[in-house]
Amino acid sequence: MARKGQGVLLVYTDLIEPKYEEEFNAWYNTCYIPGYLTVPGCLRARRFIAVDGVPKYLTVYEFANPGVPDSEAWDKARNGNPWNARMRPHVQLDPGSPAVFRRIYPEPVA
Repeated sequence: MARKGQGVLLVYTDLIEPKYEEEFNAWYNTCYIPGYLTVPGCLRARRFIAVDGVPKYLTVYEFANPGVPDSEAWDKARNGNPWNARMRPHVQLDPGSPAVFRRIYPEPVA
């Protein structure tokens, strides 16, 4: 039996227009993440805010496999809500974000 969580996607940003930051958090928590949680293979998502350092915000998506964000369902979730299109111009991802990782330890079970 395969262990859950064979891949993760990290999204980090601190480049949010200040006048949109409150709406950004409401959108991300109530619309954006829930849309992705409907994608097959997306196991969970968690958000963090920096206590110290940068970036200010980090989102961690856990996947059954690292190919989940390449799926048609992921793309549909990304573009499937009008609020997503409205907020996207006011949020800029930090360099290197998003980043997808494949678990190497503990070794995945085939």
